[in-house]
Amino acid sequence: MFKKLYHWTLSLAESPRATFALGTVSFAESSFFPIPPDVILLPMALAKPQRALFYALICTLTSVAGGMLGYAIGWFLWDPWVQNIFVSLGWGGHIATIKTAYAQWGWAFILIKGLTPIPYKIVTILSGALDYNFALFVILSLITRGARFFLLAGLLNKFAGPIKTYIDDFQWTVARVAFTLALISLATIAGAWIFEAFGYLPCELCLKQRIAYYFGVPLAAVTYLLASKNIPAARALLYASALLWFGSALFGVYHSGVEWGFWPGPTACTGSGASASDMDVFMKQLQTAQVVQCDKVAIRIFGLSLAGWNAVISASMSALALVGARAKEA
Repeated sequence: MFKKLYHWTLSLAESPRATFALGTVSFAESSFFPIPPDVILLPMALAKPQRALFYALICTLTSVAGGMLGYAIGWFLWDPWVQNIFVSLGWGGHIATIKTAYAQWGWAFILIKGLTPIPYKIVTILSGALDYNFALFVILSLITRGARFFLLAGLLNKFAGPIKTYIDDFQWTVARVAFTLALISLATIAGAWIFEAFGYLPCELCLKQRIAYYFGVPLAAVTYLLASKNIPAARALLYASALLWFGSALFGVYHSGVEWGFWPGPTACTGSGASASDMDVFMKQLQTAQVVQCDKVAIRIFGLSLAGWNAVISASMSALALVGARAKEA
């Protein structure tokens, strides 16, 4: 299935309208469209590596043009739409300070964010909303977007042949799937630890969701070792991994539902306990009360809480484990 999708994408990238589609997506992504232009630039550059730098130029110019539209959106919708967002985040009393700081350090924010996969529309709309110098915004956008797209295009121009050969010859095996599961699960739990280090403390349900990762990482490592020695038990362990991550996905959905208020969570974790009848009962409730409530979202990334992302990642790993368990060779 992966190879069919890959070759279909390459054929689409070779079509006469591919350049127009690339420019359109690049323009729209800088202001309102959710899909980055890389999903079109990559197959186009692989299909015609000799034109990769030209495609990078198209991406750069149209991305900056779309960024101007994003800047205008932030500028004209500041009152009341964007301003209300600041107020809802509790920043209403600090808007003047934020504008002053952005005027001084906005250049670094634009340059860094423009290079990353983080949606560029956040940069463009925020720059307009905070009244950042428009000419400087355009110059910085040309630098950072050009650096990103030309670097990617240059690499594809040089290594297109080996990359295409690798993709054509690639197939999932038990060992590759186990190794991928180990990397994804380790990166995910490491991300949770990083968020905690930055002050996003986990609730009771968050901590319970980590249990799957504490089992999943070593399970994937053992599976990889067995598969590398062509031991049949590795395939059975992948089926076990599929069940583990499926359960983790369900738990993530449950926690997300608690956060959205679809169903109640644990009483001690949501602060919904009964009122105390006397001082002794009150003191006992106080001692067992959870500081971090399970129905309060600490942070959302692209609309999903960390519990929601756990559900998505776990479901993906469950599906991948099933693919590996059904692979033809270990």
